[in-house]
Amino acid sequence: MTRTPARPFPVVLCALLLAGAAVGARQTRTTPPGPAGPQSQRPTFRGDVELIRFDVLVVDRAGRHVPGLTAADFAVTVDGAPRPVETVAEVTHPRTPPPFPADVPLDVAANTGRPDRLVMLVLDDLHFRARTDEVKSLIRDVVTRLGDGASLGLVTTSGTFGVEITEDRAQLLRAIDAFLDRHDPGRGLRRPVVSTAGYVSRTGDPTSLSGGPSDPASFFGAFHGYRTVEDVAKMVAADDGRRKAFVWVSTALPGTNLVRFALHPPGDQPNPCDRSTAAAWFCNSINGMFTRLENSNASVYVVSPGGPVDGGGSLAPISAAAGGESFDAARDPRAVDKLVSVLDNYYMVGVLRGDLDRGPHAMAVTTTRPGATVRSRGTYTLEPKVSAPRNGTPLNRLAAAVEPVRDLPLRLHVLPLFTAKGDTQVLATLEVAADALPPPDAAGHFGDVVEFSVHAIDLKKKRVERSEARRVTMEWPRRAGRPDGLPAYRLQAVLRVTPGPHQFRASAISRGLDQSGSVYLQLDVPSGKDADVAVSGLVLASPRPPDTTPAIVRHGELEDVSLPFAPALDRVFPSSGDLRVFFQVRAKKDEPARGTLAIIDAADHAVIEVPWETTGKGVHGVERTLNLEGIPEGPCRIIATTVVNGVRVERTVGIRVGG
Repeated sequence: MTRTPARPFPVVLCALLLAGAAVGARQTRTTPPGPAGPQSQRPTFRGDVELIRFDVLVVDRAGRHVPGLTAADFAVTVDGAPRPVETVAEVTHPRTPPPFPADVPLDVAANTGRPDRLVMLVLDDLHFRARTDEVKSLIRDVVTRLGDGASLGLVTTSGTFGVEITEDRAQLLRAIDAFLDRHDPGRGLRRPVVSTAGYVSRTGDPTSLSGGPSDPASFFGAFHGYRTVEDVAKMVAADDGRRKAFVWVSTALPGTNLVRFALHPPGDQPNPCDRSTAAAWFCNSINGMFTRLENSNASVYVVSPGGPVDGGGSLAPISAAAGGESFDAARDPRAVDKLVSVLDNYYMVGVLRGDLDRGPHAMAVTTTRPGATVRSRGTYTLEPKVSAPRNGTPLNRLAAAVEPVRDLPLRLHVLPLFTAKGDTQVLATLEVAADALPPPDAAGHFGDVVEFSVHAIDLKKKRVERSEARRVTMEWPRRAGRPDGLPAYRLQAVLRVTPGPHQFRASAISRGLDQSGSVYLQLDVPSGKDADVAVSGLVLASPRPPDTTPAIVRHGELEDVSLPFAPALDRVFPSSGDLRVFFQVRAKKDEPARGTLAIIDAADHAVIEVPWETTGKGVHGVERTLNLEGIPEGPCRIIATTVVNGVRVERTVGIRVGG
């Protein structure tokens, strides 16, 4: 008996989990607008709300991006009627060197600098056909070479592996390296004599499909492929004006030859979607997937890693119907080059919304540039509805969004530390990077009421493990009639969590500024109990912090440890100064633990290396000061390392020396 794999768990699991997390907070206040001035003094501007903006690709005969086009080079029809092109913006994303080491995950996250595109990587691990290594190499290549300004997420159709949407590519690359395909070990590499879409056709004609699945695992796995894309497209359906693209990697997928029948039923020939039970299942799945893709205004690009297809069908009909393109990485050595090019280079075209109502509309875009071709989706959906969590508080709704909310600028630092018993506690420091003070009250006092929360989500168990929410009342003292202090400040919370991969989500609401925001950070929490020697997270700070360092107005209460200095959230340090580093070492045996604290430059050379040693078992603190003078400017790694019984244990933080 063939077992159907479990329903895929979407990459946006944190949004789903946090929808039901219970944290108390009040409703966000909305400030009413002030009185309007004379009508003659109120200018009228054409805002983005009146524009429909959509992304298109323009390529030459060789498939290369065509630069320099203007509104005069495009023609647009909506529901068959011409629409004047109001705006055209050419978007290009060059790949610039990362400011911090590319192979080191971030330990400080910010919600500023909004990426203008979202790329979802879909790995069809139910149909890799023993090509797992090729797929991993291909995806690493795409992530590494993709230009700046992108949020990325990863899902597998088996539903057992995924990476939350992130801007931290090092975290994504580490996860891809660790991916182990447990669902497609190369079994069943056979080809039915006559096969179409994964089930037997007695005539080879796709309109005369009959019989049951020729490969039940592949047959049912196809539904998971369609459902995975449908679920993720639903979760990213917010109409935020960004480009959304799915990169779908698969050797083949049953049912793809039915796309044209499912989306555009022919009126003059039999429709297999109406005649075969198996075909009807596929058609329903295809329709559901494309409905969500249209609602999210997402394009689909499919990549084949090559190899046996086991009777499955090419995904080319899916990409063609979803405004994308197909690439064969096994046959075309420039496949990844072409894929990255279409993801990095495109146009955002804007037309007036006019009297168009909500819902999907037929969209056609052409260009008058000789030799150029436009590739775009055939539909555009206006203001797709996204369901909000029903039982969420304002703080939870902020943290439950698929991506960070960026109205209130925030930074989040997460520091794992050990208790005396070896349990792991995490100090979360949330910086509210406000650039202005709230307005004073009637008595001239400057104050604010800030609500904030921090959630720790266990990514293995797929559940919210710990949460803390607080309300802080603040007041800025006055000196010489002016508020004394910075508008930015820091809030802390301490969460006891189990070791393993976690995502931390923090949200904050400023009542005085009437602004809110959220910020996310993923971290592998170390264990202080399992290994003979364990190293905690690294605390960094300058010996003389600048006067512009925000004050901590709410301290986290750590157990069994007192930090010698407050953690710095900046990761850029001047080459003319010192750097203080603190970390913990926990030893299980009553013998010395020895190691080094090193700074590794971009050329992978140890420019500084100092020893450290602890005595006896238990938890010990290690503090060192590193002189950065003379270190070449650029990205560096700070590594605390020890080797026990031939096993290397280390903790790493990425910094940048100089500007």
